[in-house]
Amino acid sequence: MLSLLPEMAHLIDRYPDGTDALHLRFRLANGVRWQAQSGQFFMLSVMGIGEAAFTFVSLPNEDGEFSALVRNVGHLTAALFKLPVGSVVGVRGALGQAWPTLENKSVLVIAGGCGLAPLASWLDLRLQQENQQTVLLYSVKNNDSQILAQERLAWQHQNLTMLMVEDDPTWLIAEQLAQATGKRLDAALALLPDPPQAVLTCGPEAMMLAVGEMLRQRGVAPEHIYLSLERRMHCGVGLCGHCYLGSSLVCKEGTVFDLSRVQALLAQQLPSEAVWQHC
Repeated sequence: MLSLLPEMAHLIDRYPDGTDALHLRFRLANGVRWQAQSGQFFMLSVMGIGEAAFTFVSLPNEDGEFSALVRNVGHLTAALFKLPVGSVVGVRGALGQAWPTLENKSVLVIAGGCGLAPLASWLDLRLQQENQQTVLLYSVKNNDSQILAQERLAWQHQNLTMLMVEDDPTWLIAEQLAQATGKRLDAALALLPDPPQAVLTCGPEAMMLAVGEMLRQRGVAPEHIYLSLERRMHCGVGLCGHCYLGSSLVCKEGTVFDLSRVQALLAQQLPSEAVWQHC
């Protein structure tokens, strides 16, 4: 039977992690354990404030501990910023569909801004496997907007090939950004011995769609380009309908989709349908 009742979790650690961002670590209470996969999400609630969807930065371990990145963008996240260690929150999960594992395939991972968070646990698992060709392209507005400093340092020690780039504040028109994005993409592709067999990307939706088209032009099939989409998800289980994208419920059929599916769903949207994103 479907339950919308949250489990209890304790906040066991917190620290700043980028501009207006906190890294929060939780432990599930009462012996509850979750089986979660990279790319899935969970609903987090603060009593008297509300509930929202968050991605796993690290997946629940055998002790029921997991982490999330929270940006101060509204009433709920403002409340989370004020919570001291030891506080109790409500959590529901794990929800949604996962990133493909892509074992023994060469993979290019592209993250924009806080879009690195939904990819972090996938990279952690990937680096536990031997001889997996993986390149990370991480693009940010400026140095202060970088997130997951501890995770990136650990990946560096595990010899992950990373290309980190910052936007130029003098870029004023879309053409300048597009040209720079193409050059960055080519630089990342050059770090792989052959064209990638798959691409994972997360960030602002316009960025993902633009990168997806550039990759298609460079010979990567749309069905091998995977995106993680964000919509305002109120229930997380396909009941409320707030996260419809075309004919699809993002919370149930996503948040991970391949590019060909995303393009088909976007074509079904009405022009007035708005896109909402954290970042």
